[in-house]
Amino acid sequence: MAGRTSYLLNGENVAKARLAILDDRERPLSQQELANRVGIHRVTLAKIESGDARVSLEVLERLAAELGKSREHLLGEPEQIDEFERARERMADALDSFSEAVDLLQRRIRAHDGEKAPA
Repeated sequence: MAGRTSYLLNGENVAKARLAILDDRERPLSQQELANRVGIHRVTLAKIESGDARVSLEVLERLAAELGKSREHLLGEPEQIDEFERARERMADALDSFSEAVDLLQRRIRAHDGEKAPA
């Protein structure tokens, strides 16, 4: 998708966090199991762990939740954290603009309905 922000994670941090989680047989969590939980292919996770794949904000958040780590920890690099913060600020600004537009539209609808009401 054009214009969609993606993030290059610190693959070593992702792999270490995955290996620190034990499955029900007390073995480190496999790439396949984590990929299933996050909703991505195992090959994609392998590429993430080797630093060869970028991920969407949604995948970053799902990985962070499954691994019990912060997004910042998975990003691992200050410039990536700054990029994440800028993207979050842009999303908050867009949400504010959208809310303002909805409020204006609701006021106009109420004003229009008031004009049609019988006196």
